[in-house]
Amino acid sequence: MTIFFKYITQSKWFNNFIIGAIILASVLIGLQTDEYLLEHYGGLLNILNDIILWIFGIEIIIKMLAEGRKPWRYFYDPWNVFDFSIVAVSILDIILTASTSSFIPILRLFRLFRVFRVLKLVTALPELRLLVETLLKSVSSIVYVGLFLSLLFYIYGIMAVFIFGENDPVHFGTLPIAVLSFFRIVTLEDWTDIMYINMFGCDQYGYQGNEHLCTDPYAMPLESALFFTSFVLLGTMIILNLFVGVIMNSMDQVNEEKKLEEIAGKRKAEKITISDEIQLIHYRLETISEQLNLISHRVSDELISRPPDSL
Repeated sequence: MTIFFKYITQSKWFNNFIIGAIILASVLIGLQTDEYLLEHYGGLLNILNDIILWIFGIEIIIKMLAEGRKPWRYFYDPWNVFDFSIVAVSILDIILTASTSSFIPILRLFRLFRVFRVLKLVTALPELRLLVETLLKSVSSIVYVGLFLSLLFYIYGIMAVFIFGENDPVHFGTLPIAVLSFFRIVTLEDWTDIMYINMFGCDQYGYQGNEHLCTDPYAMPLESALFFTSFVLLGTMIILNLFVGVIMNSMDQVNEEKKLEEIAGKRKAEKITISDEIQLIHYRLETISEQLNLISHRVSDELISRPPDSL
């Protein structure tokens, strides 16, 4: 029976069926946000929701049975734990729905967890799982890159308050506002408007309708251009690209780990040990060496058999 259930879990039709159920569950969650549909088709939506939950529950049971006499090994995979948690919370949602109204505040909380059923698609599609694993592997490096970017915000924010605070109090009146303004600048969201305000002065640009806030206007064309372009070059062109570089590096590492896992799986399935592989490589090297010796002898024989004039 274990082989039968393993065959089911590894079959393509089973995985496609689960992916279809996940997509249907995602659509149902979206439909349940419409009050008109809930009022006229709420019963049908609830029935479909229960059917999908049964499908997810049967999926878990089949995968546990595929582990044979050790069903707890199902929980060794973190993705299986994630799937089980979603189904368990959904079952609690149904139980609480059937209970008294005193559980309404908790019921709302559990209904929010229905959204996480969409994330089951990540466990069903290896490509999405690879992306999530890449992001998780990148977290530590991303934190350091984010810390570096935060230091850049902080340093430039302090300088901007001292240099531009009086001319542009809307964007650089205080340090928190200045840091928030630099977050806007690093995303390139109308960053040139902020630069022009300080290049031409708040009385000439950017404060139309807020003239009462422009109490001490002064223009700094050269200083503003150098200041803000240098920040964009550092923050946007360099540091933000570090995030992309970190993620791409982590993706390469995850791909390498996946290849090693596949090789280890093949070894386990074929019962090939490392010593067997070493012996196989040694045998192949000996075969190549014999072929090279044979070629060398043939070349020597040809050279010897040729007349001296042809050499």
